[in-house]
Amino acid sequence: MIADLGSPAFPESSGLAFTHQFSASGTASMLRDNVFRNGVGVAVTASNRLDVTGNRFVDGSKTAVLVKAARDVRIADNIVSQRTGTHGIKVTDSSSQIDISHNVIIDSPGNGIFVDGGATDVRISRNLVGKSRLAGVSVAGSACVAITSNFVIANGSRGIAMRSVLRGKVEDNHLIANGSAGLAISGQSDHAALLVSRNIFKNNRFGLSGARLGELSLSANDFEWQLPRIADGEFATNLGELLEFVASSKPGEFKLASTTSEGGELSQFSAVDLARCVAKKRA
Repeated sequence: MIADLGSPAFPESSGLAFTHQFSASGTASMLRDNVFRNGVGVAVTASNRLDVTGNRFVDGSKTAVLVKAARDVRIADNIVSQRTGTHGIKVTDSSSQIDISHNVIIDSPGNGIFVDGGATDVRISRNLVGKSRLAGVSVAGSACVAITSNFVIANGSRGIAMRSVLRGKVEDNHLIANGSAGLAISGQSDHAALLVSRNIFKNNRFGLSGARLGELSLSANDFEWQLPRIADGEFATNLGELLEFVASSKPGEFKLASTTSEGGELSQFSAVDLARCVAKKRA
């Protein structure tokens, strides 16, 4: 057990920090099978090739796992349970090639998973995120983010929130009983393509909510248990067409596009990482 590390006077997640080049070999370094209790958390800053796996984070005073300006980091099979602090897992500062999978994140005072600050190539899959005070999964100002096969349940605000995301997808998630929209989309630029497919919406305050949707495709989503509160915001103006498309069981995608005045802030991205992820074909 690792307990009582860090100090509230230090930066976020200064309990245990990995900085700069952590692994010079061809294999990833590992932080695994620890219990972090009453500490500030784990920070991965400007490091490459690190696995944070099989740990438990209990009652930390700030973010449990913070990833800043790092590459090739895997955060998997962890349990995060804390009623104080900020977020469960946060990825920021142009981090790239980040895998967040098979974690259980409960009772976060902020967002369960929060990605921002020009992060690219982030995969969020097969997590259980529940009872966060804010959103279950929140992504802002990032690119090439795939949110797939998660259970996002009973969060205080949105289940999944996507704001100013370049080239993202939200697929095969269960969005259940969230306090606001199951999925909220906002601040998208005109050509910020976003794919929303095969998600199950159940008993959220609204299924979909949006403003400045950008270029959006919806396909094979299940709203059967979300009726009648399917849409809010810009989605509400297209609700009739969306319901007609869903009822018809037509193959293909229901496309929406809204003209926005926002072009997106590109200076926060690494030009190399952004070009690499945008060049990839949508999986």
